[in-house]
Amino acid sequence: MSADDQFLKMPPAAQDDKAKASKAEAPEGSIEQKIKELQYVHVDDQPEILDTVGGDLKNDLGMDKRLGTAQSAEGMINVIKSLLDVGKRLDLILSDRSFYLYEDDDVAEDGAAEKKFLPALEGLANDPKYTEALKNVAVIMNSAMDPNDFQKLQKRFPRVIGWIPKNSEKSTAENLKSLITKRVEKK
Repeated sequence: MSADDQFLKMPPAAQDDKAKASKAEAPEGSIEQKIKELQYVHVDDQPEILDTVGGDLKNDLGMDKRLGTAQSAEGMINVIKSLLDVGKRLDLILSDRSFYLYEDDDVAEDGAAEKKFLPALEGLANDPKYTEALKNVAVIMNSAMDPNDFQKLQKRFPRVIGWIPKNSEKSTAENLKSLITKRVEKK
């Protein structure tokens, strides 16, 4: 059976996935290839957001190197430490603004990113054990927030390089590609 025959016998959803995968091939050294190679983690209190954004980034940008997720600030710091302790490279953190502070919380905390997570991340980056590994790790906020609040957040935490509004007309993947492209071009 030819490859074309095999493709046609696939269910439509599998055909779509295969077509997307073939479109996702990017030339070595291109921005698209660099984006595909990014290793990232994601913190959000809503599992459906973690799943949707992870799927969108994989399907639309070929980003299949999500190393972990968490629903709390405490959980994400633990994920990051665990990854770095075994020598994993981390390039990017996607973060909601409001999520659980601790793993056993049952109510999301408004502003958890700036109250707990980002200060804890900076503390971790100041630990000599993690300084080098976190030196170039960027944070992109994926959250509903006021633009003035974002500017204050970015001023306080310089590793926050961008913001993707949850209610944007563009998809998370389109917004993220734009932000990452700017960062990758600078390197």
